[in-house]
Amino acid sequence: MPRKMKSGGLLFTLVLAAGLLSWACAATGPARQTELLLQREYLLMEQAALPTYYRQLSDQLVRETRALRAAGALARPRDRQRLDDLRRRWNEVRERLAAEP
Repeated sequence: MPRKMKSGGLLFTLVLAAGLLSWACAATGPARQTELLLQREYLLMEQAALPTYYRQLSDQLVRETRALRAAGALARPRDRQRLDDLRRRWNEVRERLAAEP
C-alpha cells in the first residue's frame, strides 16, 4: 500500500510541475506579442494600415484580459500595467480611426 501512495504522489507532482511549466510558457507568449504591438508607432502608420492594427490590438486585449483573469491573485503588477498600456493604445487608435473621414 505505501508503494502505491508514493507512485501516486510522484505522478501528482510530475503532473503539477508540467502544468506550472506550461502555464509559465503560455504566460510569456501574450506578453511578448503585446510588447511588439506597443512598440509599433501608430502615428506614423498610413490610414489604410490602422484598421488592421486596431484589430490586432483588440485581439491581444482579449488574450491579455483572459490571461490576467486566469492568473487571478498570482497576477504581477507588471502584467496589470501591460494590460493598462494595451488598453490605452487601443483607445488612442480607436479615437484616431473615428477622427478620420
